[in-house]
Formats: sequence, C-alpha cells, structure tokens
Amino acid sequence: MKIKSIKINLNKERLDTVMKAMRAIEHENKAELYKACDQIVADTGTSKDDVVFHILCSTYKNAISMLMAKG
Repeated sequence: MKIKSIKINLNKERLDTVMKAMRAIEHENKAELYKACDQIVADTGTSKDDVVFHILCSTYKNAISMLMAKG
C-alpha cells in the first residue's frame, strides 16, 4: 500500500478545519469529521481517503505522544 504525503499551505482557516477534524475524532463525531475532511478535500484537491487517513494518524500520534509524556 502506497501512502501519499499531503502538503498544504496552512492559513488560519485551514488550520481551524484540521483541528475541527481532530476534535471530531476525539468526540467520536463522524458527521463532523467527514464535514471537515470534505472541506480539506475541496481546499487541496486530495482524495478523501488520504485526508481521513492522515487526520486519523495525526490524531493518534498526538494522543500517544501525550500518554508517553505523562509516563
């Protein structure tokens, strides 16, 4: 399986959209997650599957880092 890297220029609006997607995962809100991902897809032209995958990876990576920091 080949995973494509996503590089986007983040402005305040795009950063808010990414953070909204990550918060939706934390709150188990699929509708909000897909809404935010659809916005990212529209902004970047990247496939929805790639966007969802990268958001999930980023969210879980952050969660694991926080748990490791707490010891």
